[in-house]
Amino acid sequence: MNFEEYRPLALRTAKMFPTQHENLRHAALGLITELGEFATEAKRMVIYGREMTPEMRDHMIEEIGDMMWYVPLGLHALEQHDIIVLDAACKRELAALPDADNGDLSVNLAVMVGGIASALVPSKGVTEDAATIARMFAGIVFIIDYLVAPALSMSGNEIRRLNIEKLRKRFPEKYSDDAAEARADKGGLPASVS
Repeated sequence: MNFEEYRPLALRTAKMFPTQHENLRHAALGLITELGEFATEAKRMVIYGREMTPEMRDHMIEEIGDMMWYVPLGLHALEQHDIIVLDAACKRELAALPDADNGDLSVNLAVMVGGIASALVPSKGVTEDAATIARMFAGIVFIIDYLVAPALSMSGNEIRRLNIEKLRKRFPEKYSDDAAEARADKGGLPASVS
C-alpha cells in the first residue's frame, strides 16, 4: 500500500481537533511516543547486545507503522494535500547514512521528529512554514521506506498495510475515544501491558 493509498485510510481513524496547532501537537506527541517504543527495541539490540527475536521484530514493525500513522495527520494539519517530494539533496543526505543499524535509524528519526516538535511553540502557533515542516514529515516516510523497513526485511508498503489492518480491528467504523481505550486489536489489553 503506497503512501497515497494509505493516507485517507489512516485519516479515517484520526481524532481531529479544531485547530492546526492542536492537530500538529497531536502528530508530534504521537511521533515521539511511537519512536520511543521503536527505539526501546533498537536500544536492546545496539546497547545491550541482544539478538533480534521474532517478537522484537514484530514489535518494531508495529511501532514504526504507528509512527507512520502520524504523518498523514501532520500533513492534514498543515493542509499539505499533494505528495511531498523530497529534493534530491535531502534524499542523498538521508540515503548516505552508512549501513545504519536500528540505533542509528532511531536517532535519525528522532532528528526529524525533534524538528517537527520544535516547530511548535506553545500558544504561539506554528513557527516554521508549512512546507518546511511537511519536508520533515516526508523525511520520516523516506527513512521508514528506504532504511528502516529494509532493515526489518519489509517494505514501507507492507508496514502501511499491516498498520491499516490493525486500525480496522481497533476502529471498525471510525475513530472513537471508547474504541481507542478498548484496543480490540490487542484483545482489550491496556496500553501499559501491550
